[in-house]
This record gives sequence, structure tokens and C-alpha cells, in this order.
Amino acid sequence: MQRKRLIYLVAVVALLIAALPAAAIADSPAAAPNASPLQQGETPDTLVEQAKALEAEHSAPAPDAATAFSIPDGGSYPLFMGVDDITVPAYLMDVTNSATIQAFVGAEVWGSAYDDVNDRVLFNDGAVLYEWPVGGTVNLLGTITDAAGATQVMVGLAFYNGQLYGTKNIANEAIWAIDTNTLVATVFIDYVDADLDCGGFSADPNDGTFYCTNDDASPYGAGLVIINPDASVTPVTPYPAGQTDIDGLAVSDDGYAYLVIDEPGNIYVYDLVGGAYVAPLTAPWTSAETFSAGAWIPPAQLEPVCQAPQLAIPDNDPVGASTTINVPSGGSLADLNVYMNVTHTWVGDLILTLEHVDTGSTATVFDRPGVPPGTTGCSGNNINNTPTTRRC
Repeated sequence: MQRKRLIYLVAVVALLIAALPAAAIADSPAAAPNASPLQQGETPDTLVEQAKALEAEHSAPAPDAATAFSIPDGGSYPLFMGVDDITVPAYLMDVTNSATIQAFVGAEVWGSAYDDVNDRVLFNDGAVLYEWPVGGTVNLLGTITDAAGATQVMVGLAFYNGQLYGTKNIANEAIWAIDTNTLVATVFIDYVDADLDCGGFSADPNDGTFYCTNDDASPYGAGLVIINPDASVTPVTPYPAGQTDIDGLAVSDDGYAYLVIDEPGNIYVYDLVGGAYVAPLTAPWTSAETFSAGAWIPPAQLEPVCQAPQLAIPDNDPVGASTTINVPSGGSLADLNVYMNVTHTWVGDLILTLEHVDTGSTATVFDRPGVPPGTTGCSGNNINNTPTTRRC
């Protein structure tokens, strides 16, 4: 969050601390030893965020009433994003061109994560957890607490292997495991509070690696980092020039990290495989907010279309044998993989061609393996590339 007045910030923080009982901070059952809810030496932006989280942890906000929008057929909008302003819609974005569609409006989004088990986005407004079944109606799930019943405000959410996780920006700063049935949170990875200000939080959908956008300049530098299972931290990349505070993060299943800001400007895209930032996307926001969130919703994948025609292969016949596979209509074809299981002696005799009936376009899948160098081809028997391919 940018462009906050320090004078306003100090007044807000002072008022909040003065309004709280002395024991409310010191005696929190989940607080780490010697941890301060508002850490010394933080940036003005971070102090504003911590003050808002502290206020939410000691108050009971009224549940948001969100209005959801229908999602049109066609297109691909896998990047979910939102901010902590009930007047600003949460969006889905096409990451190829920054085009957006509205998901819902009327709810604050501090953190978000995609639950692939139930096809829903889980998001929170402070300690209050909601679900948005993709394309459906927003539902209130309840308030996140610890085992002692103390309210726990999260600023980032992640989901992996059926488990929801969250991060806090006030003590105890850690990765918390959140039971989506009871909404009880327990510390899962307890890193050093003063080392990280983990706003954006996401888990790699492929292996569960925890990434966070870290706003603390020391000791790891402000930027994208990995939080390891042993609570150690691995820096990945610094923030782009001019950025010191990024609160939204989504890691995709195809190797990109999307750093979602909370104001007009760029959504930064980091190639985790290539190790570099690529062309940024354009944020849909028209105002500056305090928190932002991101989540990756993997594009729907088609189920394999299978057919077992049990065709006899004629001997020395140029016409050969053919069969037609009908593919369900709808959507667009982005990739095609062909698997086959052929029982035949001397596979060097075989040619397999794929043809699109409507257009007449053809592609040769294989053509007499082993020719050349030999004129008679590979003498091996049978072809089965599910999962391995027959080799000479």
C-alpha cells in the first residue's frame, strides 16, 4: 500500500493502543515470547496494515454481504484477486491480456486461496472466513480462532493437499494451519516474527512450497521468498524497482508467481523456472487500498477421450484401417496428446496418421519406425505409449 501519511498513521496506531487493555496485547495465548504486535522499525505502510489487523483481532466485525456475478462461458480467467474494500469488486483475470470479469462485490478480501478439492475460493476479512464456490454465491463460514478461543486475524491464505493455511502480520507471525470445519488455527511453521512481514502468501499447487511476499527489508530483503518446513527462509527475488509493499500473491500450476498490488499499476509476474520477471499485467483497481490478495484457479482440464476399436490391421494394404474418435464440443483446443496401444509384429511396417475430419488437416504420429537407416524398419513388436513408447 503506497502514499499513506505518516502523521495519520501515528495517530491511528496511538489511538488503537490507547483503546486496548494492557493485557490484551501482552497476554495473548498465541503470542510468541517477547513479540510485539506493532514491531519497531517497520515502514509506514506496514504499520498501517498491522494497526488494521490489531483492531480486527479485538473487535467483532459485522459479516459482509456480497453479491456474486455469473461467469460467462468461454475464455480463461484463472487469476483471482481482491482488496479490502467492500465497494471494490473481486475479479478474475485472463493472464494473457489483463482482461477481467467481476467475481463478487460487497466483501473485503484480505487473503485468498483456491480450494481445489471443493472448487471454491476461500477468503478472509480479518478473522472472518468466507467461501466463494467458483461462479456461485459467497457464504460466511465463521471466525478463525486458536485452540484457546482467541480470535486470529490472517492477512494471507494458501491451500495445498486439502489443507488451508494462513499468515499473520502481528504476533504470532507464522504459518498457521486452519481447520476449515472448526476454523481452529494452530501454528504450523513458526518463523522469527521480526524477520518477515509476510503479506502475500501462496502454496505451489504442484508441490506445496510456501511462497510469501516479504515487506521487511532485513534480513532477507523485500521481495518474494520461500518459507521452508524448518522455518528457514530462501530469498527468491527482490521486488521490482520502486516497490516496497506487495500484499497479494498467487503461484500458478505452470510455474509463475503473480504479485498483486493494492492500487492502480502493475501486477508483477515472476517466472519461477526462468528466474526473471516477465511482462507485467495491469491491475483493475482505480483506488489505493490497504490489503490485496491473489489466488490461482487452474484452468479446467478435459478428461481423456478414449476408444478401443480393436481394429484388424490389413497386411500390405495402402488403404489400411481407420476409426473415428468423437471429441465433446465446447471450449478451445490448446494442446493435444495422442496415446496408442497397438499389437503388431515388426512395427517398422506401421504408419499412423491423425486427421481432423471437418478440415482435412492431417498430422503423422509415426511413420515406419527405423526407416531409415534400415529399409525394413524396426523389427520390434507392439507399440504401447501408455505410459511408455516402444523403442527399437
